[in-house]
Amino acid sequence: MKRIALLIIAMLTLGFAAQAQSTFSKGTTLLNMGIGAGFTGGLKVAVPPLVLSVDHSVAGNLFDGNGSIGVGGYVATEVTKFSADKSYYGTQTLIAARGTLHYQFIDRLDTYWCVLLGLHLETNPIYKFDSTLAKESDLGPGYGSFLGARYYLSNKWAMMLETGYSSVAFLTLGATYRF
Repeated sequence: MKRIALLIIAMLTLGFAAQAQSTFSKGTTLLNMGIGAGFTGGLKVAVPPLVLSVDHSVAGNLFDGNGSIGVGGYVATEVTKFSADKSYYGTQTLIAARGTLHYQFIDRLDTYWCVLLGLHLETNPIYKFDSTLAKESDLGPGYGSFLGARYYLSNKWAMMLETGYSSVAFLTLGATYRF
C-alpha cells in the first residue's frame, strides 16, 4: 500500500511539473523556418515566400504564469514571374523587427500574436521607352501583424503556423527549433 501511495504521489508530482513547463519562458530563443503563401497580384509564383525569424523571450510568467513577451527579427522573400514567354522576375523582401505576445493555453501548444515593423523592398521589371527591360526597385516601410501557433513534438522541435498580414506572406507553415 505504501508503494502505491508513493507511486501516485510521484505521478502527480511529475504530471504537475510537466504541465508547469512553459513553451516560451524568459531566456528562451526560437528559430522559425517556413514556407508561405503570398500576395502575387495574379502573377505566377516562381519561389513561394520563404520565411526565417527569431524570437527571444524577454519577459515571462505573465497572465497567471502562462504568458510571455518576445522580441526578434523577421526576414521573408518571394520571387514572382511576370511573363510566360520571357524570364522577367520580380522579388519582394521584408526585413523587420518583430514583437510577440505569447500565451500557453494547453501543454505543448504555444499561441501568440506578432507585430512586425521594418523595410519592404520590391523589385520589378519595367519596359523603358526604347522597349528594353530594366529593373525598378521600391524601398518603403514594411509591416505586418498575425496570429501564430506552435505545437511541440519534442523538447526542441515544434510545428509552426502563422496567419495574418505581412507585405510578403499571409500564411506560413514551418518548423521551430528551441534553444
